[in-house]
Amino acid sequence: MSHDGRLDLDDLGSVIEGASTIDDTRDVVGDDAGATWGERLGAAGITPWLRRRRIPVVLAAAVVATAAVAGTAWSRSQPPSWHEATIAVVAASADINGPGLASPEDGLLMAAYLLTSDDPRTSLTLDGIDGPGIRASTVGPPHPDGNQSASVVRAVIGCDGVVLGDHASQYRLHVTETDEWGRSRPALVDVPAADFGWSDAVRQSCWQKATAGHVRIGDIRARVEQGAASVALQVDVVSSMGVDAMILFPGTDEVQTRTRGDSSGVGVGLVAGGTKAVDLRIEVTDCSAGGPPVPTVTVPLDPSVPNAYHQVDGVAVWAQTADGRAGAEVGLPFTSAQSQIVRRALAPVCAGTPTVRLTDLTVVRSTPDESQGAVTLTLAVTTAVPRDRQMQVVIPPDWAIGGADTGDLPWLVVPRGGGRAEASWTFSCGTTPTPPSLAVRFVDSTSPTPVKLPLSQSTIAPWVSEACPSLTESNLVENGWSLP
Repeated sequence: MSHDGRLDLDDLGSVIEGASTIDDTRDVVGDDAGATWGERLGAAGITPWLRRRRIPVVLAAAVVATAAVAGTAWSRSQPPSWHEATIAVVAASADINGPGLASPEDGLLMAAYLLTSDDPRTSLTLDGIDGPGIRASTVGPPHPDGNQSASVVRAVIGCDGVVLGDHASQYRLHVTETDEWGRSRPALVDVPAADFGWSDAVRQSCWQKATAGHVRIGDIRARVEQGAASVALQVDVVSSMGVDAMILFPGTDEVQTRTRGDSSGVGVGLVAGGTKAVDLRIEVTDCSAGGPPVPTVTVPLDPSVPNAYHQVDGVAVWAQTADGRAGAEVGLPFTSAQSQIVRRALAPVCAGTPTVRLTDLTVVRSTPDESQGAVTLTLAVTTAVPRDRQMQVVIPPDWAIGGADTGDLPWLVVPRGGGRAEASWTFSCGTTPTPPSLAVRFVDSTSPTPVKLPLSQSTIAPWVSEACPSLTESNLVENGWSLP
């Protein structure tokens, strides 16, 4: 009974004997301290209540136990959180040329990489590369690199003005990580710091496209230089490129082109879309063919036909970026009218070239210079020229010694009409020398009229072989020698 005199009823409406309220612990425990917990629960009406609801209670307990077991099993079956793996990238061999970037065709670059993770349970897949100037990329079949297979990525270059800057740190590899549970996630990895230059390679590819067809010759002016075997040539180099450039004129072995006022070899500036007047000197070095060699360049025969080229009159220019990190040789062909201007100016240089005859070539002595790794042969030859012309002779050293320019060599004066002369020829045993020639220039007229005359190879070759045992007969033959 409650304190207010009302009866306490259970859930079925029965009177709870001796019950009043359970707000106090004494209502369950009772005043009998010696009673058991069973007696106390029975006296409190809890045990009878549980007996009347045995089946629901058992079912509820079973449900709770099953849920606990299932939850534990599910929790144990779930994969752990992602391990933050460290991905290492090493440049590998993409072709037979070894590690580095390869360019199988214009506008396409490819490279190979070995990918590793500090978690051996994680597999890595290379998906591509992105960065300035890369339009799209694909991944080809693996390429063997030692005992491993490297992933090969191919990138199509798409050029714009941005790629001509320095973006070495902005190229990233797209990688997919897959863990032991089969989960995958994408990752971005910087290309190796010691990589072989995606930035420079993209710049070079785009620079070649920027220069091709966008540099040409405008007006041209030529005049013969008195007392020299040369023609002063002034050309207007016209640019339709969208960027500034530096230009140099490298010249050829037969005809040397030199830019006046450019002793540094850096070149002259050509602004984007501008015109630069460049002073050149075409130096004729050989009139033995009867006429002056005209500078030529190699240009495509037909743009629609790949790998088809031909030689035309013109000059080659080397155009490079201001920082010199990208450059390309550009052939500047002359128009028909420009070609005629140059040919008319060159004609007097070789006009009336006399015929020079060489006989009785002998080798006087061989002098080795071990400190320089060189050998000097002293040669004696008899020269003859009609009309008692006055000439000087010299034998340029082999190209490996620096024999391209004869201007600073000790020219020997030959008596009028010719005579016996001794001259020295220096070559290196480190490389196969080119057969020597006697350079002749005339000093009794307004033009030197230079001539180059080959010397008897069958006479000189045995001395070369004796001085350089490492040079075989096949080495000499491959380099143009005729052996006795």
